Amino acid sequence: MKYLVLLMCILLSQIIQSQSLFKKIKETAKQTSENVILNNAEEKTTNTLDSAFSKKKYKKSSKNEDKIAHQTDSVKPTFLKQYSKFDFTPGETVVYYRDFVEDNIGELPTGWNTNGSGEMVTFNNLSGNWLKLMQNSTFLTDNTSLFEENFTVEFELMFNSLGDEIAYYPAFYFGFLSSGKKPSNHNSLLGFPEEDFITKVYLGLIKDGNGNSILQLESLENGSEYFKSELKLFPKLEKLVGKPIHIAIQVQKERFRFWINEDKVFDVPKAILTSHKINQLYYQVSNSGLSDDTVGIFISNIRVAKGISDLRKNLLSKGSFSTSAILFDTNKASIKPESYGILNEIGNILKSNPELNIEIVGHTDNVGNEEDNLILSQKRATSISTFFNTQFNIKKERMKTSGKGEKIPISDNNTTEGKAKNRRVEFIKI
Repeated sequence: MKYLVLLMCILLSQIIQSQSLFKKIKETAKQTSENVILNNAEEKTTNTLDSAFSKKKYKKSSKNEDKIAHQTDSVKPTFLKQYSKFDFTPGETVVYYRDFVEDNIGELPTGWNTNGSGEMVTFNNLSGNWLKLMQNSTFLTDNTSLFEENFTVEFELMFNSLGDEIAYYPAFYFGFLSSGKKPSNHNSLLGFPEEDFITKVYLGLIKDGNGNSILQLESLENGSEYFKSELKLFPKLEKLVGKPIHIAIQVQKERFRFWINEDKVFDVPKAILTSHKINQLYYQVSNSGLSDDTVGIFISNIRVAKGISDLRKNLLSKGSFSTSAILFDTNKASIKPESYGILNEIGNILKSNPELNIEIVGHTDNVGNEEDNLILSQKRATSISTFFNTQFNIKKERMKTSGKGEKIPISDNNTTEGKAKNRRVEFIKI
């Protein structure tokens, strides 16, 4: 009987421990979120997370950081359906755009500021250039324009794979701020970014197979808390390690909405103080205790756009509109899945107005051969027509397609923002 009682006590202890694991991880992440500061992040992050996983040892992966999951060359309608819940609509006018194509490999992007280190890298199986954000560093872009009270932010985010062992990544923060009377990338903002106003998302990625990754939203004015959400579990995050992740933020005056791929994570009515003029993006990486050669956080394809696009009014009343928010793979006509939100909105307009016929016109920037750009713009218009036909049952007879290539620019092709505006699709009522 004595041994039976002892066995029951052991089993009960194990049950209690398993039930308290989530609470322990949540408390650990909260402590990390509130207390990790770049100058002492290594000590605090390592200690808190080691206490949560004290019986499990992490082993450094021998895999090279460019062992990133392959991104398919063609995006088919079935793949686009994965974003069927994505109701994000980008802003109307591009304010800031950076794809790092013109930046030198191994260097920080021109005009950016940091108190640490970052460098441009490429991957064998992914297109474009990526900025590697080193640990224990804060980053500010070279943007100098105001975002205004209605704006959107998009960028691609990627965490390199550390193998199959349990791993915790450095705390990652990103968002936007108002620099007040100072220049938008002033040195003081690297150490005290909330000096005027800042809204940032904390992302705590824990790769343990149990879906314990955590997100938190916070806004600060002059160092004081204006808004802070509860910690929110996001189990899907660790399954996205090694893959490009689409981050989307939409601000409409005080309202803040945030998506990871198609999933809306935050929708907060009063997270922003409209009395402050937002004019800068903000990225910050703490220290995991692992080397930068082992841990990799990468970003690319940053796009900030202002205004609210009223597609229905523009198409039905004004008879046309154009958008640079329908994205394609580089030099291809395959539609990127993050374009689903705006395509879904246009598709519903066509579906609810059966008398409406449209012409879809593709446009490109001036990079590359003029004849190739003309052909590419035509193919991209056709891809959009095919999407509406297959996903919304819009008859092909209602849609005419054409391409203008680089012939009709609406902005300066000598700037990255101008090129982004010129890579557009025009919808014309016929």
